This record gives sequence, C-alpha cells and structure tokens, in this order.
Amino acid sequence: MKLISGLLFLAFILLINSVSAQTSPLCVNGVVNLKSYRPEKDPPIKLSGEWLFAWKKLASEAELKTAEKYTTVPGNWTPFNSDANFFNKSFGYATYGLTILLPKAGENWALLLPPLPSAYKLFVDGKLVATMGEVDTSSNMIPKSVSKLVYFTAKSDKVFLLLQLSNYHFSSGGMWSSITIGSPEKITEISDKSFIADAFLVGSLLIMGIYHLAIFAMRRKEKAALFFAILCLALALRACFSMTPLLFYFLPGFSYSLGLKILYTLFPVCLLGFVYFLTSTELVRFPLFMKRIFLIIGLAYTCLVWLSPNQVYGNLLIVVIIMAAWMGCFTVYFLTKHLRDHPLNNTLLLIGILACFIGLLNDSLYEAKLINTGFLLPFAFLVLLLLQAIVLALRFTGALTHSERLATELAKSNIAYEQMVLGRREAEERIEIESLKSKFFSNITHEFKTPLSLITAPTEYLLRLSTNGKEKNLLNTVYRNASHLLRLINQMMDLSKSQAGKLTKTEMVGNIKELSHEILFSFQPLADGKHITLKFIEEDIPDSYCLFDGDKLEKILNNLLSNAIKFTQEGGIVTLKISFKQFDHKNYFQLNLSDNGIGMSDETLVDLFKPFYQASGTSFLNPNGTGLGLAYTKELVTLLNGTIEVESKQTIGSSFTVTLPVQLIEEVELSNVSGNTEADTLPTTSEDDLSTNLPTILVIDDHSGLAEYIANFFREYYEVNTCNNGEQAWNIIQQDLPDIVISDIMLPGKDGYEIAGLIRNSALTSHIGIILLSAKSTIDSRLKGLDMGANDYLTKPFLLSELKFRVDNQIKYQRTLQEYYHKHVFATNDFKADEATHPFLIKLYDILDQFLDHPDFSISDLADKLAMSSRTLNRKLNSLTKMASSELIRNYRLKKAAAFLTTGFSVSEAAYMSGFESVSYFGQCFKEQYRITPSEFIKQTRAINY
Repeated sequence: MKLISGLLFLAFILLINSVSAQTSPLCVNGVVNLKSYRPEKDPPIKLSGEWLFAWKKLASEAELKTAEKYTTVPGNWTPFNSDANFFNKSFGYATYGLTILLPKAGENWALLLPPLPSAYKLFVDGKLVATMGEVDTSSNMIPKSVSKLVYFTAKSDKVFLLLQLSNYHFSSGGMWSSITIGSPEKITEISDKSFIADAFLVGSLLIMGIYHLAIFAMRRKEKAALFFAILCLALALRACFSMTPLLFYFLPGFSYSLGLKILYTLFPVCLLGFVYFLTSTELVRFPLFMKRIFLIIGLAYTCLVWLSPNQVYGNLLIVVIIMAAWMGCFTVYFLTKHLRDHPLNNTLLLIGILACFIGLLNDSLYEAKLINTGFLLPFAFLVLLLLQAIVLALRFTGALTHSERLATELAKSNIAYEQMVLGRREAEERIEIESLKSKFFSNITHEFKTPLSLITAPTEYLLRLSTNGKEKNLLNTVYRNASHLLRLINQMMDLSKSQAGKLTKTEMVGNIKELSHEILFSFQPLADGKHITLKFIEEDIPDSYCLFDGDKLEKILNNLLSNAIKFTQEGGIVTLKISFKQFDHKNYFQLNLSDNGIGMSDETLVDLFKPFYQASGTSFLNPNGTGLGLAYTKELVTLLNGTIEVESKQTIGSSFTVTLPVQLIEEVELSNVSGNTEADTLPTTSEDDLSTNLPTILVIDDHSGLAEYIANFFREYYEVNTCNNGEQAWNIIQQDLPDIVISDIMLPGKDGYEIAGLIRNSALTSHIGIILLSAKSTIDSRLKGLDMGANDYLTKPFLLSELKFRVDNQIKYQRTLQEYYHKHVFATNDFKADEATHPFLIKLYDILDQFLDHPDFSISDLADKLAMSSRTLNRKLNSLTKMASSELIRNYRLKKAAAFLTTGFSVSEAAYMSGFESVSYFGQCFKEQYRITPSEFIKQTRAINY
C-alpha cells in the first residue's frame, strides 16, 4: 500500500508541475501576439488556439481573412464534415491560417512541424517553405508523416502562416498536433533531443530483444525469454513510428500505407507478447477463456489491418485499446492480490505498469496544455521493460541457484550411491538368477499346454460319442486328470506372471452371490462321491450387481473348495458363507469357506501359503498335490486388494475367510419400463424417424439396476431401451424392431430362450441380433441358447468391453447385409430381376406383384397384407434395406417397368402395367431413378439386344 500511495503522489506532482505551461500565449481570432517573447531566452512556443479555417477549400490568405472562420488547434476537423460517416469522418481537405506578431523585423525563426499523417503545404507570407506528400482534393493525394524543421527570416514584425492540408487515408484528420515556433537554435535542439531520445529508446529495446532471443536460442525451454524478446522487438519497431519517425528518416521511400499497417499490427502483437510473457513466468495467471479472447481479438484485428483501409481499422482501434485496458486492470488486480506469493517480482511489475498509467496520464495532460513535462509514455514503456527484464533475470538467477543446490545434493547422492553399488550388484545377480528360473518355468509350462489340449479335446469328443459304461469311465478318468494337470499348469503360469508383476485384474459385471452359489454346486458330483454335504449361506447380501474380477474369484473358490473336499472325510460338511460388509465407507464381500475335515497344526499354518509347501502326513489324502493351490490363491487375493485369513484345528476342521473390495452398481429407477402402460411402452414413430442411422438396443433383465447399468454404458454409442419383463419385451420388440436384443435368460413372463425363439422364427423380427446373458455357464445352457437362435451367449460375470465388441460385431454384420440388399437388390443401375434371399422380402415382392397394376395400392394396403402397422413396416424395411416403404414400392415398380420395356412394351404400356397413372409422371420418376428417359432406355436396351 505504501508503494501505491507513493506512485499516486508522484502522479499528483506531475499534475501540478510547471506553472509556466499556462502562461504560453494563445492564438485568438487567428492571431498570436509574441511581442513580449524573447526567442534567445524563452522556451519555444506551441502555436495553439484559434486559427483561421476554410473547410473543403485550398484557400489563399485573402480568402481566409475574408471568410473570418476559425477552428481550434490542435483539433480534428470532423465537426465540419457534414456528410461524414463512422469510417470517413476525418476525410477531406482544408486551409489553416495564423498571423504571428513578432517582437521585431529581421530576426531568424524556426518552425517544428509535427508528423501529421496526411499531406500538406506550408506557406510563410505567401512563400512555400515546406511540403509533405502531395496535397489533393480527392483520394489521389499521397500521404506522408515525418516531423520537419522550417527556417525563415521575418521581413517585418508580423508573418502569416498558411497551411493547406488534405487527408483521405488516415483515420484522424486535421491539425491534431501543434506547430512549435522559436529560435533556430532552440528548435534544432528540441528536434535533436527528440531524435536522440527515440533512437536511445529503439536501441535499448532492440538490444534487450536480441539478447533474450539469444537466450531462448540456447535454452528452448525458456519460453519467457522468447515472449519477452517478441515484446521488446515489437515495441522497438513501434517506436520507429513515434514523435520522430525514424523509419521514414532512414528509409525515405518506404511506403506510408505499409508503415501504417505495420504500426497498427504491432499494437496487438505487443499486448499478446505482454500477456504470454506474464503467463510463462507464472507471475500472472490469466484464465484460459481470457487468453483465448485476447488471441482471437488480436488475430482478428491483425487480419482487419491487412485486409481493409486505414479508415476502417484506424477507427476500430478502440476495441484493442479496451482490450489493453482490460489486460492492465486484470494484471494490477492479480499482482496486488498475490503480492505475498512473489513480493519482489510482483512489486517490480506493479511499478512498471503503474508507470505506464502515469505516462499515459501525463501525455494526455500535456496534450491538453495543463502541464509542461513533455511526452513520457515511451520512456514509461522502457521502464516497464527494464523492470520485466529484472524479473526475468531474477527468475534465471533463481533457476541457477536451484541448479547449484541440486548439483551439491547430487554430489552427496553419488557418494551414497557408490557405497550401495557393491550390495546392489549382489542383489542384481540374485534377481537375474530368479529371472532365469522364472523364464525357464514359464517356457516349460507353456510347452506342456499344447499336448494337454490335444488330449482333452479329443477325449471330450469321445465322451460324447461313447455309450459303453466302462469305456466312458476310463475316458472320464483321462479327461479329469488331463484337465487337472492343465489347471495346475495355468496356475504355475499365473504365479510366474504374478511374480514378474504382469498379472492384472479385470473388472467384470456380475452377481457375486449367484457366481459363488454356482461354483459351490459345480463340485456337487465330487462331493457326492465322498457323501459330503455342500451348504450355501448368505447373510445381508444386497440384491445388486457389482464390479469385480469374476475369473480370479472363480479360481480362488475352485482352489479352496477343491482342498476342502479333499481334506474332509466321508460324511463331512463343507459350508460356503457369503456376507456383505462396509468399512470406512467402502463395500466388501466376505466369503467364508469352512469344513469339518482333518484340520491343520499351528506349525503348518505358518508356511501354508508358500509355493510347493505340503503339510506332512497329508500326502495320502492328496497324492497328486503340488503345493501350488494356496500360494496361487494368496497371490490372486493380494492382486484383488483383498485379504485371506485361515483358522484351523486338527481333527476339528479349517475355515478360510476371503475379504474382497467391490464396487456396487447402485439401484436406479427406470422411467421407461416400470409401471408403464402398453401405450406408454410402445411409442409411435413416423417415417421421418427412420432417418437416424444410430442403431437401437433393447436390454432385458429382471434386475433393473443391471439393465440400466448396461444401458448407460451403451448410450454413448447407441439408442438404448430397457425392460425387465419377458412378455412386455416381446411387445416392444415387435413394435420397435431394435437392431440388437441383449437378454437375460431367467425372466418373468417369457424367459430368454423363448424370446430368442420368437425373434428368430418370426419373419418380422428374424433380422434382429440376439445376445443372451446368463449366470448359467454349463455347456447345455449355452447350446440351448444358441439352438434357440441366439447369435451369442455370455456368462455372468462378464466384461462390458467384451459385450461391446460382440454388439459392435453384430451391428457390423447387420450393416453389411443392409448394404447388400440396398446395393445389389435395389441398385438403380441394375435392370436385371435379382432374386431376393430374405423370406420377408420374398413375401413382400409376391404381394407387390399381385397388385402391381393398381396405382392406388398404398403403404397402408401393403402393411395390411403383411399383417402389421405402417410404422412397423417402415422400421422393418429400414432395418433390412435402409429404405422407407414408399421408396421401396416406387423402386420396385420402376424395376418392373424397366423389365417391361426390355421385353418390347411401349412406354405408356409399361407405365400403366407397373402402376403409374400418369405417363409424364412415370417418365419423370424413371429419369430420376435411371438418369435416362424411358425412350432412351428402350433405344439402349434394344441396341444391346440387337
């Protein structure tokens, strides 16, 4: 706050500076009295005030004095331009005149003419003393803008200045800067100082820009240096167009129009360079939307500059000025708000920005003749850039200091690292040995899998064909042991992957209770062989589906159940209890598998989960055991972020508890199924609705949460509807004809098998793809589903990604068929009668053939003959052929007409025979379809036949 108060005080000092500024003589009624002026001692005077003025006239001294009209200098002549608009308000030409009363005759005087962006001629007592550009009364004038010195000797004690001025290019016209008069020495001194100051400003900016550009060239990561270099170079080039236009001094022939475009282009470039410099230093964080707005405005204005004349982009500069004010205010606000974060850097930038505000205020007051300090804004910008350079230097210094500190820490770390090298080498050697063992282990197990697969596959085939009981028992023994060996090999490979960190978990959608129940009772035949009772207990299980790794859970339960049955004597009991728990707002399923078998000692429990470990005294119960099952189970539970605990007492039994985290699929209310009437469930669709190419899916599941979960997953790609009742689902399918039906098997009303059969055996719905989802994983269930007409069968739990691939493949297949029927059956350039292969199309063509010569046979008539509604017919045909009913009927009639024409019938006969009432309308439709008229078609076909 002290800093801001000090700067405001400095601004106040500038406001009250130089009382002498108010004592300069003013021009009154075209005359300025300099009788008391001492040119050798007094400072030069700006000739401001009332000048004689003639609008739209290149007048002489006499004409000016006769008219006695005046205007204020400096000022714009816009008020005199009666036919002006926003873009040409400063266009025109005029004559200015001023009588100067001098102290005495015979003295030498000098005039300093500002760089007026127009063309002018200056006369002193009727003598032409200076020109700039070419004055004209139209747009043929040639503008130019350079400050100029004029020397003259007064022949009497008064002189008359006459200035003829024209402007048809620049956005501001008139004498908006004053002419300065004084002794030749003082005027020359002012001109030289202005030239030196501008040259110093340009040179300083160029040096800073090139220096930081070199820094960026050596360190490309320093984006701040690049943006700062762009800012400096852009300001340096812009300074070449300042009060002393250096560019036109050194390049007199440089195009004035091109110079103006460069000058206006540099303004948004400087502003964007300023924004991106502050952003790259992270001192000011402009919001992304704000930076985009700045960039869009800057680019748009730059394009406007190069594509439009100066009167357009010059008058629209106000937009960029508003943007600059927005930038400055936001920067000051942000720096002030975050002053404590970077106190030194923010303070320096605040000083620079406030210096620019003060410079702008000073220049405005100086132009208004309220103070006599001179122009300070260019140097305020130089101050801002110097302070920014200091900020950049501080940033680089901080980076170097940080690098030195890191180098010191790295040296210390190297010493510690060297001390660890010897120990690490030994560890690496051990790891390499373990890696070789693991690689050998993986390779040999992989080689075992192929011959084992060649054993199990034919054995399974022979089991299905065999009817001999003794032979079947032998084959069962072979198949069971080969499958057991294959499972062991898979476990060994998974263990190897786990130790290498390559075994991953895969989340699936399913019901843990259903899966656990099915896995438990899949061991029923094995348990029956030992007269062991299997029990399933559920406790506080929510009726909800969840995300979990079903494959690994199945392997965990298979290993635990296999061991429990092996180590339980005949007549024993194996119980699987499943419960739902919540800890720390997280959901867990807990599976407890207990038996009343032989149990284990405390010593055995210590090494129970180690690979290849087998308790002593159990080999007679498990002669084929390898000691891998529980180690593998432990690895899987750990991978799933779960825990496994065991309690066991000899002769009493064992209890394994597995706790696994799961993510529940929350129950949601279905707005389109539950509680709806049939009218609500079966919405009507017009033929226009068929224009969408988005495939439709119907998800059927009695568990509404799962149905909605699947639907939400697919809604990003397809139009999806849900249903939880088989009877209602069949009505929806007949009415809406979805592309794919995803159905559970166990449903109220009609089950999934029935729905699949109905869909496949109906000509209306036979094209629909069917995917069955079921917790039933037996081969009989899968075969039954496929036999009923399902295209695919997935068991729960299932992968959503796998389900999507299967849906996508089915959709692609349907689209391929659709393209076939559309392209080959209804191709517009195919005049042969292709045979339809789809039973629905065959039936439809038969009906059309019966009523071919009936022009009043409509879509509704065709739908009635097919025993369906017009809407359903439209949807069916769109699904099969990508065509609406009306288009198909017209195409078929035209195809038949083409066939009639090829067999010798006339145009009118073919038209009436194919159901067209008007021959002219027939000809119009025929040409639209085949690109030729019926007569031309007859000539072509007959020429070909001939």
